[in-house]
Amino acid sequence: MTYMLPNEEERRDLLKLEYKRLHDEIRQRGQNVWLIHSILVTGSLLVAFPIAGNNEPIVSLLLTLVSFVFQLTTLKIDIMCYDQIHYIQKELGMQEPIYPQIRDKLWYKVRWSMWYVLFFISIIMYCVLIYQKHF
Repeated sequence: MTYMLPNEEERRDLLKLEYKRLHDEIRQRGQNVWLIHSILVTGSLLVAFPIAGNNEPIVSLLLTLVSFVFQLTTLKIDIMCYDQIHYIQKELGMQEPIYPQIRDKLWYKVRWSMWYVLFFISIIMYCVLIYQKHF
């Protein structure tokens, strides 16, 4: 069985399809992660500071850690996808991506690290609550 290599136009069309698929995956994954964060972080606060009854900061800590793991793994997957997107952009002669132009800006670094700051503060807060409750 022989395989035909795609001609240049077919190759470009395939690259465009892959570019769109990767872009859509990143966008969808981002929306899903924001939803997960919203639920888990809000849930962790509700469990840690209930209006009535006992608080369970261990559950809050676990919810926050799960959200943190989702954030890290999503970032890792997105980096792989963006590497492929940048390769496709280069192959198709597309405009240079915006990321290299903004990655060193202070506002971008602050924006990028906000979830990590929230996770760090939450984890410390829940550890203090656990310590106060159990020790």
